[in-house]
Amino acid sequence: MLYVEVAETGFTPAKPTNYDGRPGFSDPKQQCFLHGGGKYPLTFTVKLPPNSGPLRPGFYGLAGDCWKINEWGYLNIIPSKLELVPLDEWVAGLPKPGSAKLAAAS
Repeated sequence: MLYVEVAETGFTPAKPTNYDGRPGFSDPKQQCFLHGGGKYPLTFTVKLPPNSGPLRPGFYGLAGDCWKINEWGYLNIIPSKLELVPLDEWVAGLPKPGSAKLAAAS
């Protein structure tokens, strides 16, 4: 099972300058941890919408169009389309065994 954890720390608010100090704008960011069955989670950063606050601490599932299977059959994550959904909502949206939605996907 693949899921994301957001801790209480790791939020970087938006800044009115770029990383090198030139005028511009940087999006807010949140540090997250990807749990994928390994011994330790992997740390990564998610760009958040402009003017947003930190994500609520907890566990999240990947949703939306943030992933695709490439022409060689490998899973790719599309960072610009990454959407995190609280895990309880994500699980509630899964099709039930024997449902028409599940049958149509196979």
